[in-house]
Amino acid sequence: MVRMSWFERGTGVWGSVGRSALAVLVSVLAVSGIFPATASAIVGGQEVSQEYPWAVVVEHSRGACSGALISPRWVLTAGHCIVTDRPDQAESDPGLDNPLRPADDFRLYIGSTVRYEGQARGASRLVKGPPGLDIGLVELDRASDKTPIQVAARMMPRSGQEAMLVGWGQVCEAKDCAVATTLKQLPLRLAAPASMASGNELLTWPEQDPRQRAAKGDSGGPIIVQDNGQWQLVGTLSGSGTTGDSSAQKGLATNVTTVHNWLDATAATTSPEANIWSVELVLVLVIGAVVVFVVIRSFRRSRGRRRPFHAVAAPVQRARDEDLEYLEQWALQRSGVEAYYEPGTATIVATVMLIAGDGEWTRRKIGSLEGTIRFGNQRGIPVYEVFRTGYPQRKRDFDERSRRPKTLG
Repeated sequence: MVRMSWFERGTGVWGSVGRSALAVLVSVLAVSGIFPATASAIVGGQEVSQEYPWAVVVEHSRGACSGALISPRWVLTAGHCIVTDRPDQAESDPGLDNPLRPADDFRLYIGSTVRYEGQARGASRLVKGPPGLDIGLVELDRASDKTPIQVAARMMPRSGQEAMLVGWGQVCEAKDCAVATTLKQLPLRLAAPASMASGNELLTWPEQDPRQRAAKGDSGGPIIVQDNGQWQLVGTLSGSGTTGDSSAQKGLATNVTTVHNWLDATAATTSPEANIWSVELVLVLVIGAVVVFVVIRSFRRSRGRRRPFHAVAAPVQRARDEDLEYLEQWALQRSGVEAYYEPGTATIVATVMLIAGDGEWTRRKIGSLEGTIRFGNQRGIPVYEVFRTGYPQRKRDFDERSRRPKTLG
């Protein structure tokens, strides 16, 4: 077992301020038979049944991947998950030479078995892996206190060696299929080195069963093995295809046990952590000012008339549910629908505009960007932030057509 010296650095950097007290994690396997003989017919495998504190949701405004926390400040994922797309890029091209996405476009959720309930972090920096390898690192803006997973010593698999894929991908292979709302696991049997396509950098396994395969969103998912009862990281999911002379479908991952030197060198460049105390002080002051404003405004409006809290809160929740139901029905009845998040202000609730393929649109209250992303992911609708992208031309064309007088006769 190789001890990554940089894993142990910075463990005393963060204090208790700002940590999220989230739900207890549960994940994977009954260890008397590490890999169950059967699995549910869900692409990506079974829901986990034991704790995986290092499992990470890696999201940006154009999609989502999986990842693994390998130190308090670093998450390992697939290289194609952190680069931009090209208009002419083929679907089979991971685009590893493309420019990096903006770091501030990323949101990461660490250490929960339920999507969006993990410890939330932003990204301060993205780092591409060694040339030709589909791996990348995301530097967290603040250290996580979740337990990282250790990268195993350099290894090549034995024929049939048992391993496990953990990921947050879609629950079926269809393009518009919903992503998993709970963490999934998939038992694997790795192929021997002789069956690999590119030497020591790749891990492969057969994927003959279409009900038991990795799907979109599992990219970057950790491939793990057990050593003396401890999980260790050996691979990062890259994609799937065919290898060698066989026509059988193959799973494909980067063998991360071969890049210890790169991991050490990258960790040596870790950025100083932000001054959490000053950030939180500003946050407290802002929240305090908002609370005072709301209290004064409510007092002036009520003129002494008071109602029980539940009498006010219940209609707000019902209205929010009705908005979501309306948006869902609207999207189901149209094709090519995209969602555009419109930020709110201190007095105006954030909204989302749904725009169909022909430019027809509608708008409802949504509350937050994360709420918009959840809505989009669960229904296979792309989500954009309007202040970053603007509205598409087809909306303006639709508005123009709507203003023209209709021809009679």
